Amino acid sequence: MSRRSKRIKKIHDDSPVVAPSALSETTPEEADSEYEDRSTKPRSKVARNKPSKTTRVGRSGKIRGKLQEMLDMPLDVILDICSHLSPKDLMNLARTSKDLRKFFMSRNTLAFWKAARLNIPGLPPCPADLSEPAYASLMFDARCHHCSSKNCYYVYWRCRIRLCKSCRALQEVSVHQGKYQYVEDLVRPRSVSNVVPSLMATPNSCYDTYYAPQLQKFLTAVSKTPYYNRAAFFCEQEKLVSILKQNVDQMDDFFRNSKESRTSELDNLRKGRREAIFERLKQEGWQLDIDYLTQTYAEYRLFVKLPEVRKAQALTDRIWDNIGGPIIVFMHSVRQNRLSAARRVIIMERLEAMRKLVEEAVSQIQGCTLSSREVAYYIPEISQMLDPDFEDFDAQKLQDIVHASIPKYLEKRAKDAREYLKKLFRNKFDVDASVDPFTLAATAWLNCGNCQHSMLFDQAVQHPCGNHWPEKPETLSLECYNVVEAKLRSQEVWTVNAFRHTFDKMETVIKACGLDVSTATVQELDRPEIRLQCTMHLSCHFVSVSTWRSAICTRNSCCLSPTFSLATEGQVSAAKALEPVAEAIYQASLAQDREFRCTHCTTKQRLTTEALMAHLKDSHAIAEPAEEDWIDEHTTMTAPGPVFLVSDKLRDLNDWTTQQLLDEHITAYFEFE
Repeated sequence: MSRRSKRIKKIHDDSPVVAPSALSETTPEEADSEYEDRSTKPRSKVARNKPSKTTRVGRSGKIRGKLQEMLDMPLDVILDICSHLSPKDLMNLARTSKDLRKFFMSRNTLAFWKAARLNIPGLPPCPADLSEPAYASLMFDARCHHCSSKNCYYVYWRCRIRLCKSCRALQEVSVHQGKYQYVEDLVRPRSVSNVVPSLMATPNSCYDTYYAPQLQKFLTAVSKTPYYNRAAFFCEQEKLVSILKQNVDQMDDFFRNSKESRTSELDNLRKGRREAIFERLKQEGWQLDIDYLTQTYAEYRLFVKLPEVRKAQALTDRIWDNIGGPIIVFMHSVRQNRLSAARRVIIMERLEAMRKLVEEAVSQIQGCTLSSREVAYYIPEISQMLDPDFEDFDAQKLQDIVHASIPKYLEKRAKDAREYLKKLFRNKFDVDASVDPFTLAATAWLNCGNCQHSMLFDQAVQHPCGNHWPEKPETLSLECYNVVEAKLRSQEVWTVNAFRHTFDKMETVIKACGLDVSTATVQELDRPEIRLQCTMHLSCHFVSVSTWRSAICTRNSCCLSPTFSLATEGQVSAAKALEPVAEAIYQASLAQDREFRCTHCTTKQRLTTEALMAHLKDSHAIAEPAEEDWIDEHTTMTAPGPVFLVSDKLRDLNDWTTQQLLDEHITAYFEFE
C-alpha cells in the first residue's frame, strides 16, 4: 500500500510553488544540496519487528533515539504534525539526526515545509531561486553564512545571505576601487548591480558593494564564457538578478516586523518578571527600597541588568527559590544607598542654612573675604553640626554659633598666618627674636602666587585669592566633605601658603636706598626724601624716578632686570612735581579696568563696574550701593607708576619716545650732571 495519501497530493496540486526543474535551472547547486531525489534511490526497509535502540544518558534519565521512530509513521500523520510547526521548528527537527535530515531534505517532503511556512502569518512566499529549507534558514536561522557565528541579524536579501559585522568588513568589496575596478568596463554598457546582486550602499558612500565570493564566482563564469556568448550570458544574469530583487521589500518588512514583535514579546515577559519580583520583595518588607529603586535611574538600570531579572521568562516559585538570594543581596546594597541618600539630603539642608548665615555674618565685617566652604572646613563647632548623626541641631543654635565663631576664627587665622610667616622669615634672615619680622622692610612685602599682586601682610589677610583644592580637614567627616565639595566647589579657601616672600626684590631696593637689609623698616623707606632712579635708562639720556613701592611693581612687570640707585635731591624735587599727575593717571587706569567683588556673596567672582551694579540690584536689591557693598581688588594691590626725567640734550630733538612721554605729562626736562 502506498504511503502517499490524497491529502498530500492535494496540497502539491493546489500550492503555487516553483517547479523543481525551475529550481534546478536557477541554482542547481543549492537545490541539489538541499534536496535529495528519493525517487532514484530505493527506500530503505525499516525493521518494524525490531525495537528501536534507545540510550539512557545523564542524571535526568532522558532517553535519546526516540525521534527515529518518527520515520515509521504514515506520511499524512507527519504532515499533520508539521502543520503545527514553524519553519524554524522543522529546521531544528531536521538537524537532530542524519536520518531525519535525509528525510526532511528530500524533494518529496516539500509539502511538509509548505505546511510549516503557512503557519507563519504574513510570511512572503518562497522565492523561485530558493528551496523551502534554504528559505527557512535565511528567514529564521540567526547564524552567519560565512563564519557560522550566532546572533547574526544582518540579512542581505539580494544576495540571500546573512553576514555578521566582522565578516561583512572582510567580504565586502567595491568595484569603484581596488582590484575589481575593471568589472565596470567588463560589463559595459550594463551596470554591475544589474548582473551581480549587491549588498547595499555603505553609510559613507553612495556606491553599492558586493559579496566577494559571489563577485568572484561571476568573474570566473565570465572568463569561461566565450567572447561571442557573453552578451547572452549577461542577459541571463540580468534575469537572475531581477528574480533576486523580487519580494525583497516584502521579506525585509516581514523580517523587521517579526523582529520588533519578538522584541516586544520579550520586553513584556521581562516586564512581567520584574513586576512579579517586586511583588515578592514587597511581601518581605522591601517597599521603601523598591520606591527608591524605581525613582533612581542608576539603581534601576543596575537592577534591570541583573541576570536573574533580565531573563525573558515568567517567574515561578521554583525560579524564585533559585534567584531570590542574589536579588536580596542586591536589595541590601540598594537599602544602604537609600539611607546614604537620605543622609546627604540632611547634610545639604544644613549646609544651605549655614551658607545663608555665613553670608549674613560676613557682610557685617568690613573687608572680610571668608567663604562658606572655609567655615565648613575649619570651624569644628559648625562642622560637627553638619553631620547627620548630630541630633541636637537647631537653626537658632546654628545662628548663634556662626555669629560667635567667625570673628574668633578670623583672629586665629591671622595669628596662625603671622606665626607661620615669622618662622619662614627667621629661617631666611638672621633676625633677633625680640624683633617683629613684619616691621622690617625685607619681610613686609608679600606676593600672591595666584594673581602675582604684591601687598603688605594686613592686605594679604583680606586678599580674595585662595585655594580651590584644599586638603580634607580632620574635623569633617568624609560624607560631609563630599557634599561640601559638590555644592561649594566654586568657592576658594584662603591659605597663607599661596603667598611667597619677595626677599630678593626687597634686598635690591633696600640696598639702593642705602639702608641695612637686616634693620631697615617700612617707615624708613616711606620717608619723603627717598626716591629711586632706574639706572637702566641712563644711556638713553632719561631716567625713571619712583617710590620703593612703585619700584617693586616695576620690577615685577618689567621684562628686563632693572637696577636701582638713590635719586639726587634735584631729581626728587623734580619727581614730586610730576607724581600727582602719575597718581591721577593710575586712578584713571583703575577706573577703566577695575574689578570688584561683592561683599554679600561668599564666591570670589570678579565683576566690572557695570556687572557689579547689576549684580547688587538683581541679587541683593541694592539700588544705590555704598562702599561697604564691594571690595576693590586693585586699589590696595598696585602703586602709581614712575615718572621720567629727560635730559636737556634731547630738547631740540624730535624723539618719538620722548614726545610720547611728554604728552602723558609725567615727563620733565632735567639737566643731568
